[in-house]
Amino acid sequence: MKRTITLRYLFTLCVMTLISAFYGGNLASAEEVTFTFPADMSTNKGSYSFTGDIITIDLSSVKRNFSNDQIYVYSSSTITVTCKDAYKITGVSFIGVQSGSLTCDAGTVSSNAWTADASASMKKVVFTNGSTYFKMGKYPNNGIKVSYELESSASESVDPDLTISPDKTLDCLESYTVAAVATDGSGTSLDGTIEYSISPESGDFTFNKETGVFKAGLSGGTYEVTASYSGTTGYNSATATCTITVDDPGVSSWKDYRMVTAQNQILEGVQYLLVSTDNMWAMGDIPVLYGNGQGYAEAKSVSGISNNGISVNAEYSALPIVLEKVGEYYALKTTKGYIKGYETISFGETYFTNDIEYCETVSSEDLISLWTVVIDVNGNAVIRNVKDSDHALMFYSFSDDRKFKNYGYSNYGTENYPYVQLYAKSAEMSISQDALGYGTYAVNFAYQMPAGVKGYAIESVKNGEDGEDAKLQKVEAYNAGDVVPALTPLLVYSEEAAAASKTYYPIVIYKDVEAYEGDNYLEYKRNGGMTASKQEEPVYYYKLTKKASVDPAEHKPLGFYWGAENGEAFSLNNTSSAYLALPKSLFANGSLASALLFDEEGQATGIQLTPTTENNTQAIYNLQGVRVSGKLAKGIYIVNGKKVYVK
Repeated sequence: MKRTITLRYLFTLCVMTLISAFYGGNLASAEEVTFTFPADMSTNKGSYSFTGDIITIDLSSVKRNFSNDQIYVYSSSTITVTCKDAYKITGVSFIGVQSGSLTCDAGTVSSNAWTADASASMKKVVFTNGSTYFKMGKYPNNGIKVSYELESSASESVDPDLTISPDKTLDCLESYTVAAVATDGSGTSLDGTIEYSISPESGDFTFNKETGVFKAGLSGGTYEVTASYSGTTGYNSATATCTITVDDPGVSSWKDYRMVTAQNQILEGVQYLLVSTDNMWAMGDIPVLYGNGQGYAEAKSVSGISNNGISVNAEYSALPIVLEKVGEYYALKTTKGYIKGYETISFGETYFTNDIEYCETVSSEDLISLWTVVIDVNGNAVIRNVKDSDHALMFYSFSDDRKFKNYGYSNYGTENYPYVQLYAKSAEMSISQDALGYGTYAVNFAYQMPAGVKGYAIESVKNGEDGEDAKLQKVEAYNAGDVVPALTPLLVYSEEAAAASKTYYPIVIYKDVEAYEGDNYLEYKRNGGMTASKQEEPVYYYKLTKKASVDPAEHKPLGFYWGAENGEAFSLNNTSSAYLALPKSLFANGSLASALLFDEEGQATGIQLTPTTENNTQAIYNLQGVRVSGKLAKGIYIVNGKKVYVK
């Protein structure tokens, strides 16, 4: 459709600011450019144009009348305005128009000016005379003004450079901050906002959508983090992604549920079953029995195993409870919700009933959803409601009617209300007498160190002086009852197991526990395979083992030995064990640390050093790995790695 401009004023020509310096020229800082017809303009039609850095105007149809100094555009003549690539024309103004009109086939005409449509990218605009004369005012009050802009700052925005953190592989419980930044082509940061999302949205991890901080849980997985940029003036919205891979930590080492026998085994984050041991009935789901949702928990039959245990398969029928600390009390969290007591109103008064139900949230003010949990001297669990301590979670059994409810506590321990016990989900830690009460342990969950067991970290190695052996420095990191963080490799020791092999059942804890902060040269590899150190320098690899042999000279007692020739990586089969990774730089003078030995009492005696020069003093060891000196008694000794018999 033709657009008509009435010519009434002398016109001037302007052009918008030249934004990009690479185009150069005297218009580099202008937003518009003005062309004024020159005083010596020919009275004859001819090829005449204005050429600027960005804008070109073809004026071949324009004539100056010398009799009145007016400018004419004759019938069917044109004025053509064009611009360079990367720019677009946004407006053309005619000033000083006296009579006549021009038409244009695109854009909008208003107040003797032409404006481009917002969605258009006009590189060329052609105006045609629509009357006998297109007449403009006298020189110098005449001209054409052209506005233009870079396309990137117009409605057709360009894509920004959106960079995001590189892909990352993490171990369990490690954190990684994903950061993204949007810039222009020169590296200058752009305005706008960046939001983060993750796929899949659920899993064993935590992710802060505002900060981009990802923290791995205790299981492996692959996740894609997307940074979404909002865009800003002249720049489109954009997205960028990075992939986070959490190494598979291997199969969990928890085994079954073990009876809780002491108050210090009541811990936040532990998963329990509530069981009547005498009858082997465990608390199950709470069905919706009444219209208002309250009721009782079903009783589920479970199978007992040795050592006060219940098969882990019980958790598929019974209802596992995880304790969650709320102030000085506990909330009983399940996969269905929190267990709470129930109140009813009758004749305007509130009554506390025997019923229980689920709720979605708990708070320190909602006392009916909170409980005290006590293990009495006989190992029985006493779980009382805080709102009414005269009620407790108990088991009822009469004939075929069995259920768990919030009964009156005065009935506890009577014939139809037998005592109940808590069973905690537990792992297994076996320590052998043959290993002098020592072992290594690393699992992919937090746990409580069992009674009678201590955990040590290997802190450092001290080189020997004056011919003495290097010493392995171990430090007591965790005592019995302490909570050990997940994936913390330890050297464990039990005096009981030193006398007779023993299996312990550390309680599994499902919560974040602050990592061990001290130095520790023990490492783990939960998914098995070849040992691989996280240290940034070459290491020797050791495993805790005992090298027995029919030949007494080849027999070596319990110790940390190279797992492969020259201390190279070796295959780790037991994924709950740990291994020692000692930097080669720890050993002075190029000595090779081949073994950390223990004496008969289980105490570390040092690292056996194999001399690398002929002039080094030869160290002599008995078959227990203890260094000896002075006059040797009759027997077999190890001298410079070889057996020697002393008569």
